[in-house]
Amino acid sequence: MRYTIIASLFIFAGIVSDLSAQGSIIINQDPKIEQLRSLHAWYNSQLNTRIPGFQVIAITTTNRTEATNAKVKLLRQFPSHRIDLNYDQEPYYRVMIGAYRSRLEAESLKFKMRETFPTAFIGINRDLRPVDFRPVGQ
Repeated sequence: MRYTIIASLFIFAGIVSDLSAQGSIIINQDPKIEQLRSLHAWYNSQLNTRIPGFQVIAITTTNRTEATNAKVKLLRQFPSHRIDLNYDQEPYYRVMIGAYRSRLEAESLKFKMRETFPTAFIGINRDLRPVDFRPVGQ
């Protein structure tokens, strides 16, 4: 039994060495893998780039619960938009929606929000990334 195992190992080692001596390997790769790799590389290159853009500021408040409730309303009303809840300027919470390159695009969203958030206004955000301008889910 022992000799059979040892003989099998020598035969296997001989086959492996013959395969490695040929020097060519064929890899069949799905083309989508290369697309995914290039998309991943592009996304990573965009992470550190910051550019200015416009966002609609739905509400500014000192009450965190009110800000959270506003964010939930916006998520229900505009599920495909980027929505942020920031606490950058203490003691104020700001709920911001969208990321637009032009003020006109932001005005369009503000017009759609006028019944739910009548005091909404447009603000400039100088810390947006290029990937922020894509709709959520794309």
